[in-house]
Amino acid sequence: SSSQKLLEAIMYVVVGGLTGVLVLQERRRRLAQEALAAKLNQALADMRAMEGQLIRAGRLEAVGQLTAGLAHEIRNPLHAIRGTAEILVDQVPEASEEAALGRGMLGEIDRLGALLGRFLAFATRGSGPEHAPVPLAEITHRVATLIHAQAAQASVTVGVSGPPNLRAQAHADDLVQIVLGIALNALQAIGDRGHGEIRLRTHVDRPNNRVGITVSNDGPPIPEALIE
Repeated sequence: SSSQKLLEAIMYVVVGGLTGVLVLQERRRRLAQEALAAKLNQALADMRAMEGQLIRAGRLEAVGQLTAGLAHEIRNPLHAIRGTAEILVDQVPEASEEAALGRGMLGEIDRLGALLGRFLAFATRGSGPEHAPVPLAEITHRVATLIHAQAAQASVTVGVSGPPNLRAQAHADDLVQIVLGIALNALQAIGDRGHGEIRLRTHVDRPNNRVGITVSNDGPPIPEALIE
């Protein structure tokens, strides 16, 4: 009958409407769950990052304590070595090459002592070395003196050149440590050929008006596999 068909149509409309409402609610719940999952993932990532920071902080603290302990342990024998070196220097003529080498050795012992002091200061207070205007020519001459004996044994000449009045705002002992490491690497790169040359040069980079120290040698080029 027409009334039955009308009732069926109304039921279809009602069921369709309810289904649409349920689908919309389900979609909203899914979106809310996805948003909550995203927030939880972000919170987990933040927690892991914080955990990593705490781990690194703990490691840095452990490294600081280890550094302080090592510095204390090294200082005592270093003082003994310096005392022995002073006695040996006093036993040779003041103008001799041995005396000059001995004075250089005393200077390096003092540099190591100052380096240990800075490590201690950094480990205990977190403070770095104070910077001051440093004559770069003084750095190259100190390094040349330090590697002279080792270079002479390998028949390697050490040349120093460049303007004598260039200065950089830095810490002198740090510069010596860096340039000395590069110079020793250059000496090693020359190898056992029995001859060679290392050049320590101060210079000015005119376009940027910056000063620098260049360490060069005539040893073989760096192998391609080690360039990086």
